[in-house]
Amino acid sequence: MRVEIAHSYVIIQKVKEHKEFKNKLLSLIDEIKSDEIQTDFEKIQKSDYNLSEKIERKYGNVFQDIIKPYNENIKEFYKAEKISINNYWFQQYGDNGYHNFHIHPFSLLSNVYYLELENNNSTVFYDMQNKKQFKYNLEEGDLITFPSLLPHRSQINTNGRKTIISYNSDVIGIKI
Repeated sequence: MRVEIAHSYVIIQKVKEHKEFKNKLLSLIDEIKSDEIQTDFEKIQKSDYNLSEKIERKYGNVFQDIIKPYNENIKEFYKAEKISINNYWFQQYGDNGYHNFHIHPFSLLSNVYYLELENNNSTVFYDMQNKKQFKYNLEEGDLITFPSLLPHRSQINTNGRKTIISYNSDVIGIKI
């Protein structure tokens, strides 16, 4: 097998409205009832990922309004006709919470918005070719977009609560 490296892109954006909407989003997330998810693969204090699609996600409308201009930036970068959001969910990590390496199949892009984040306890990525882990210098209020097949994980949380809102998206059509 021959493996060639093709450049891929990771887009990092500062959400300017973060301070304005942080507490509102957290309050709406707090209304959602969820059990802890604990397996050998992950320890997540709270998430709506595995909950029924029928539950009301009041934070969703607020969140989608906030990220519209940032998805427009992604659309312009890829010269896309449209960016389609496939699904979204939140995850909260308490002390010693984590999520081991995984990918997001069935979508082109994965996106993580850091709603609560201390000490750059952000996403860690894995370079398959060089067999090395790496991460970007991220902070609360950042939105990172990356190819969904790039292995990534949430490292062990040791600094209070960490909350992210994640979503998968697709690029529809390109205008080159």
